Amino acid sequence: MKFESSSAISKGLGNALQTISEIGSLPAIRGRWYFVDPYKGADTSSGKTIDTAVASLSAAYAKCLDEVGDGICILSAGDTAAETSSYLKTAFTWAKDGITVVGIGAPVKMFQRARISNKQVTTTANLTVAVGALKVITRAAGSFITDGWEVGMTLITAGDQTVTSVVTAVSALSITVADNLTASAAGITSITSSVPILITLTGTNNSFYNLGFWNGGTAAADIGGIKITGHRNYFGNCHIVGGAGAASANQYSLLIEAGEENTFENCVIGTDTVDRGNNADTELILKGAAARNRFKGCEFLSWVTAGTAHGAIRSNATNGGRVTLFENCVFNSLFSTTTPAAVHLVTGTVSKIAMKDCACYNFTGWGVSVAVDSPATAASAAGGIATTV
Repeated sequence: MKFESSSAISKGLGNALQTISEIGSLPAIRGRWYFVDPYKGADTSSGKTIDTAVASLSAAYAKCLDEVGDGICILSAGDTAAETSSYLKTAFTWAKDGITVVGIGAPVKMFQRARISNKQVTTTANLTVAVGALKVITRAAGSFITDGWEVGMTLITAGDQTVTSVVTAVSALSITVADNLTASAAGITSITSSVPILITLTGTNNSFYNLGFWNGGTAAADIGGIKITGHRNYFGNCHIVGGAGAASANQYSLLIEAGEENTFENCVIGTDTVDRGNNADTELILKGAAARNRFKGCEFLSWVTAGTAHGAIRSNATNGGRVTLFENCVFNSLFSTTTPAAVHLVTGTVSKIAMKDCACYNFTGWGVSVAVDSPATAASAAGGIATTV
């Protein structure tokens, strides 16, 4: 089943909870559905019905079989984070093929309430490095487990040293990491978790509908929303935001690295709620042989209060990739108080991109290697609007 428009999405989602049964069809899939309820679910449940929903996307993903055609239905309740958000504490790799993911919530185009978000954990209570066990961080009271620390998370220290390492063991009063720390009586003042990339999609033939993706980690390394190296995946009516908590020249919301024939329809990439600063970052990066990817009816959204370095798209050493097509897309930086750089920035070699019936607002122009079948750019003295439409 292909959702052709937002009205079709609304119809399908509106009827969903009335029509699904224990093995459900939402829409028709080859395998079976697993349900995620971040508010009332439990990861120890089977996930096979709404009443036995799991709490997290990762738990439902673990139950899906590769190349069988299973599905994940993410439920939302009200509007709070607890009612709507499935959290990821570690960078998540989506390697399976053929999974359909549908968010049950209002089919709005931005900030959908069926949301997948990073979960940042911070501890600041009297931390020390145990002498003789230089991979162990200890505390005198409280609990690392209660704070939310788990094996596999990335941990960053602050204080007398800065170390980034992976957590290998957790107890109430100690955390073991993979890398050695330096013993110090002063210890470290805090530890914070990091999710550099929310989801890395290496799989093929997956579909994602009506979902919000948000990486708002504050660590300098928390730069990415979704990275795609797989092929022939589909995103419909999704909002993807990366680097929402830390300004960085390496920030991106979406990175396609050698991924081929992926389609984005009616999606929003980026946000105007986070100041991108005077960084040569972009909301979309095309890297390597990123071939025949398609964007239809999408909006690329950004906000800049100082400088002109920001752009919407970057070709980063692309090679051999066939043309990327943007059709009926909007590149929107109208909320910015300065005029960012061109829509398309280039690092190294670049393959051409094509714009059909697109518009850019408050950029200096389209940039290089862009074939444009769109209104001509014309900077406006009144507001820096970069196109007349």
